[in-house]
Parts: sequence; C-alpha cells; structure tokens
Amino acid sequence: MVNPALATPSDVLTLTTRVLARHFPGAPPALVPPVLAQIEALFAGWYPGYFGCDMLFHDLTHTCDATIALLKILDGHLQRGTGV
Repeated sequence: MVNPALATPSDVLTLTTRVLARHFPGAPPALVPPVLAQIEALFAGWYPGYFGCDMLFHDLTHTCDATIALLKILDGHLQRGTGV
C-alpha cells in the first residue's frame, strides 16, 4: 500500500492503473502516463508558458499525496457498488 505522505508520480501511476483495471477493465491505461508527465513538466517549469512551482507545501509531492487520497476514496466508493 502506498503511504500518501511519500507519494510520487510513479505511485500515482501504479494506483491509478490498478483502480482503472479493477473498476473499468476496458479503459485504456495508456492515457495516464502522458497526463502525469504533463503534471511533472508543469511543476518543473518545463511546460510551455508556465513557470516551475517551488512552493514549500503545494508542490508535486503534495499533489501526488492528494491524488492518492482521492483515488483511495473513489476506489472504496466503487467497491461498495454504489456506482460512479
């Protein structure tokens, strides 16, 4: 299990792929890596038209932490069978 306080883009990719496969087996997982690459580029300042983000708290790690938390909430909700 991923510790959300130490989440990385790789952790987000792993959990997203797992949740997609579990609940949406036909969903193309190939859509996820490019999105994560764009998010990393935004934070690093490599995305055209954007400066990098070097905030002490609202950084890439915090974004990954929040994404992991949301994925776990959605996964649990979907496991209950109550729909999307």
